[in-house]
This record gives sequence, structure tokens and C-alpha cells, in this order.
Amino acid sequence: EILFEDNGVPPDLDLLVIDIDSNDYYIWKVIHNFRPKVVQIEFNPFYPPPELMVIDFHPMNYWDNSSYVGASVETLDRLAKKKGYELVYIMSDGPNAFFVDAKYFPLFGIEDNSPSAIWRRKWSKEELHQFRDGWESSQPLEVDAFQIEKKIVTHR
Repeated sequence: EILFEDNGVPPDLDLLVIDIDSNDYYIWKVIHNFRPKVVQIEFNPFYPPPELMVIDFHPMNYWDNSSYVGASVETLDRLAKKKGYELVYIMSDGPNAFFVDAKYFPLFGIEDNSPSAIWRRKWSKEELHQFRDGWESSQPLEVDAFQIEKKIVTHR
């Protein structure tokens, strides 16, 4: 929020895009004094609804081209509801979900906006395991000589 304030971002901005390939969930979680009308946020597509998943927070997290990244759309939806937002769209060809301030949600005419109803990807269990095996067997993230243990949190 200090970066927003220092750069003159209005508290009632129209669109907030969160796409940092790691701690996206945690960034949105700590934004309190800014209320965008729409939030576009990157999610981990390898954990389809209703799976809950978010990587463990570490300030030096980064994407290492594995499936160890971000949070599931179900986890983001739970956070969104706590913040007063509703899911309106999930990209079929990219890992982005769109949430609107709940006061605008009726304008979309969506009857069921659960992540399971809006989810567009159709992957087999075998494909999902193939994607997810990538992070489980890989080395820890490294920043210079510092290592970050890869951990998944399933209860957020």
C-alpha cells in the first residue's frame, strides 16, 4: 500500500492486477485501504476447484518454472468473499481469475459463480499429477546461497 500511496494510486481504483508468480494471494490479503472495482489475479491452474492450495509465504518466493506457484482459484475465492468480492470469470487459456466488488456482482447476471461452475479447464487426474509432480521432486528455491523450502498450505 505504501507503493500505491507514493505513486498516487487512488483508493477507489478501477482495476488491480496481481501477477507476481508467487505470493499473489498474500499481496491481495494485505491490501486494506485500497478498494478496486475489479481484481484480476493469477492463480495456480494445477489445483482445480474445489481444491484448496496456496504456497507457503516467503518474501523471496519466485516462480522456478514448476507448478509450485501461487494459490488455487478456490482459495482465492474464499479470500475474495472475506474481502467483499465475487468471482465473475476464469480464463480458459491463462491462469487469471476476475473478481468484482460484491456491489457490482448483480450486474453480471451470473446465477452460480462458484469456482467449480466457472472453471473451464478439463484435465484428467493423470495430467494433474504430471504437472504437480514437478514441484514435489524439484530442488528448493535458491536466492544466492539462501534456500527456500517448498511447502503447500491447504487450509486457508
